[in-house]
Amino acid sequence: MYREINDYEMLYLICDRDDDNYEICSEKYYPLIVKTACKYKNLVKRMGFEKEDLIQIGYMTLYQTISGYDGNKNSNLFYTYFLKALENAYHGLM
Repeated sequence: MYREINDYEMLYLICDRDDDNYEICSEKYYPLIVKTACKYKNLVKRMGFEKEDLIQIGYMTLYQTISGYDGNKNSNLFYTYFLKALENAYHGLM
């Protein structure tokens, strides 16, 4: 389903309080969250974080990013904006 709509359509629908689109967005960005969590898991393991913790942080960051993204004020695509926010969230754990 998420391949049928682009990020901007999805964000617009989420702003209209369409909860199904949160699920679609989560599904769409799950591979990126897991890939980035795997990249950071060894760096934060000594801090007591497991991969599952990083995935949950990734989802929380996704929802915060959805709420804070304004395509009119931001020159980055949503994907780039989210990736930067996700990496900043993981860096903040170190």
